[in-house]
Amino acid sequence: MISAETRAQIRHWFFAEHWKIGTIAQELSIHPDTVRHAIESDRFHRAHTLRACLTDPYLPFIRQTLDQHPRLRATRIYQMIRERGYHGSVIQLRRAVATLRPSRPEPSPGGLGALRRSSSRPCPPTSLLFPHHFVLLPSPIPGILLRSNSRKLLARPCPRL
Repeated sequence: MISAETRAQIRHWFFAEHWKIGTIAQELSIHPDTVRHAIESDRFHRAHTLRACLTDPYLPFIRQTLDQHPRLRATRIYQMIRERGYHGSVIQLRRAVATLRPSRPEPSPGGLGALRRSSSRPCPPTSLLFPHHFVLLPSPIPGILLRSNSRKLLARPCPRL
């Protein structure tokens, strides 16, 4: 515990003379935390209060809309709440929608992967398939590529994409 005179000296050096906490601690041969306690620097580090966001009054409507239509775009929701009096930016709304949007379910590991068009890459010369065909990428069998056209289905090792 420090005396009232030492506390007054610390406060004078810190507030009037603008000495640093480490300099005061060295001068008085005391711990820097004792100096911080004497100048009550904890008062200056208050927790910041969160300000209200412009989207706060519309969050129940956004939540209800996303529950009914989970794939609805944020720009469409923006148009809908603009009609209800929202004056903020679409960027703020996108941030709010990103936190409220329900997550997409993970694809089942036993199901087939995405169907995609593979005309952007040339077919290998051994495939004997037409240049425009569909490719199925099955997820349970890594490294196997199924190619099909109207006549046949060919399974072969998948080249690195």
